[in-house]
Amino acid sequence: MTKLTPPSPSSPSIVVDIVFIIAFLILLLIPISNINISGKISQENRNLAEYKSIITRNGNINYEYGKNFEQWFNDRFYGRNQAIKYYYKLVNKTNDKVLFGKDNWLFFRVDRSIQNYQNIFLFSDGELKTAASYLQELNDFAVSNNKKFYFFIVPDKHRIYPEYYPDHIKKNIPDEQSMTSQLVTYLRKNTAVNVIYPYQSLYQHKKDGLLYWKQDTHWNPLGAYWGYRTLMDEISKDFNIKPLILDETIMPDYYDNDLYYMLPAKSRRDDEAQFYKIPKMKMNFTHLII
Repeated sequence: MTKLTPPSPSSPSIVVDIVFIIAFLILLLIPISNINISGKISQENRNLAEYKSIITRNGNINYEYGKNFEQWFNDRFYGRNQAIKYYYKLVNKTNDKVLFGKDNWLFFRVDRSIQNYQNIFLFSDGELKTAASYLQELNDFAVSNNKKFYFFIVPDKHRIYPEYYPDHIKKNIPDEQSMTSQLVTYLRKNTAVNVIYPYQSLYQHKKDGLLYWKQDTHWNPLGAYWGYRTLMDEISKDFNIKPLILDETIMPDYYDNDLYYMLPAKSRRDDEAQFYKIPKMKMNFTHLII
């Protein structure tokens, strides 16, 4: 019978095993090497889970301690934000609702939004006539009741910031020939409807600050302000109404993100995306300043 001789402590296999075990233990220690002790995580705009002791303040045993500790640790372990960042780089590219643009911009990708950006679909003559007939009826009803009717169209985010759309998605025709431009031109030519489309105003005021949130489909308050000014320019032709005037701006530290919440789980927010100029509202007895 052959006698098996155990390897000596200095044999290569033992050394490799020892090195592997030490490296594994070091890796286990990394997440606890720099625990986040803050109370809130700004990237997700929520409070972190609080630590709950195994013994409660009343002296009772906390039977949920294991679950509580896991929640606390998952919110605070070292490298959490980096892990989320790389996870979403791998997973979120296939998200079916959110399109990833340049410089961490997000765009809506359902309801034919990409085709809308490309200007692939256009109105038929029949569709234009139907829309015009309906809007003209609304306008006639308003006029018959001594009222004014204004048809206001908000530009899509990708119309104002096409430079952040992915390069591989090309436009079929220029925006000047898009469905919206079709409708605006047709209504102005064939109806008495007052159509207001603030595309030019928003495009012109991009230099004043970001007008749409990077991780949301909607414009921010500054974008809404310039849309409002375009609307009021038209209304003031019919009524003696003084529009609110932009006087000063502030830098907010909170905003909502509908595209951000459409991702498979709550991912990080870019710090640079949290701060935009928005109107600051003031009021006195004689004049309103926004």
